[in-house]
Amino acid sequence: MLKLRLSTFVAAILFVAFGCQSDTENPQPATGVPADQTTNTEEATKISEYRLDGEVVPEGAYQMEDPELQFAITLQPNEEGTAQSLVVDAFTNDDAYIQWGDKNGYDVASTLEYERNVAKFAEESGAIRQYEETGEVSQEFLEFQDAEYERIFQTKALVYERSMGSGYLSKNCSGGSYRRMSSVRAWMWWGWNNAVSNYYQSGGLRYTAIYNRTFFRSRIATIYGWGSYSINFCGYSWLNDRMSSYWTVGW
Repeated sequence: MLKLRLSTFVAAILFVAFGCQSDTENPQPATGVPADQTTNTEEATKISEYRLDGEVVPEGAYQMEDPELQFAITLQPNEEGTAQSLVVDAFTNDDAYIQWGDKNGYDVASTLEYERNVAKFAEESGAIRQYEETGEVSQEFLEFQDAEYERIFQTKALVYERSMGSGYLSKNCSGGSYRRMSSVRAWMWWGWNNAVSNYYQSGGLRYTAIYNRTFFRSRIATIYGWGSYSINFCGYSWLNDRMSSYWTVGW
């Protein structure tokens, strides 16, 4: 009887310790994701074209992990609209990137401003050091990242009011269970760091910047796209299982 009581007591402790963690510590997959995904196999979403400062170049003309380049990923539907592929644009400087954005209706200047302001504040305020040493982040940093998001991308209320869809992440190449993205993640949920293999967008226009380090450092690429689509990262070592922070904004 004593052993039974002790077992019950230990089980209760474990339930409290692990069953009552916050969403940040023990995330659950998002549910209710629309079924009209364009990627449903283990094959990586095809890249149909590479460009450098607006000029088409052959595959291999540049390295996707070149720290001197900035990368944008957009979806390109075929003429029948039955399939989609990726177009990768690389830019050698901010001006070329911003001009590309202006030409295609993307506010690149604002995305660069947000990234750099918040990353700089995180470094100078000690937020990065605090997170790395304790796993915690000051309220000062959280308020700053939210205030900058609101200032640069208009207001939260307006962004969400105009948003036609949401962004989702999955650890599985072919989709599976998704987690709905919050607008800003300077570090990933527990168990999600360097673990994302699929990105899904549900409607609207969305920008999503992906970083290989926490606090919006070492940007891998920014995804730009309209409508509903899924991008399978598997097969691309520069993109798959490398997300450590992100921010996303939709209209």
